[in-house]
Amino acid sequence: MSRNELLDSERPSLVEARQISARALAGVFDAVTKPQQEAGAFAGIGTAQAIAITAAWAYVHGLATLLVDHRLDSVARAAPDFGDARALVEAAIDSMKMVPDA
Repeated sequence: MSRNELLDSERPSLVEARQISARALAGVFDAVTKPQQEAGAFAGIGTAQAIAITAAWAYVHGLATLLVDHRLDSVARAAPDFGDARALVEAAIDSMKMVPDA
């Protein structure tokens, strides 16, 4: 959904899905009822939302990359509370607090 070179940006259902995804990242579902196709996926967000989106997106992508590349396996094995790296990542996500300033 985020690989621009693979997307048909003229497809209305894809445009809407990307906008809904962007709104989920921004935490503003109630602010937008139906995204307009001509508006960008992140149209209308504020500074605090832009920062929160960037931090959350980077955090999740970083965790995903570490998990896929098996970089967390030894960390998970070293700690007594995790059966595998996936459990460690889930614990990291559960501990994450992303609250943008109003």
